[in-house]
Amino acid sequence: MYWKKSLSEKGISFENVSPNKSSSAKKLPSAHKISEAYENVCVEFEVSQKAYDRINAKIADISEALANASMKKAATEEKIIDGTVNYVVVSGDGTWKTRGHTSLIESVH
Repeated sequence: MYWKKSLSEKGISFENVSPNKSSSAKKLPSAHKISEAYENVCVEFEVSQKAYDRINAKIADISEALANASMKKAATEEKIIDGTVNYVVVSGDGTWKTRGHTSLIESVH
């Protein structure tokens, strides 16, 4: 059994290829657009629950740090664009979906 790597528009995927023709090959997508990629890899490699939980915790920590850095960068860019220093208007009620369009949705600024 070996792994065959392939590249598509969705990203990289790995195919579990068995020398035995009667065995079905299993594709393990690992692109960011495909959900459950980590679950598939962990199941295929028989990772223990404890190791799986540690992997998920690391992914969550890194995702949170990346999200925070991205939001800080966006806030800085917004301040530069608007010329504001002390405040940024943030929509938390879905009005961002109608930005630039007339709508019956009212928001308080």
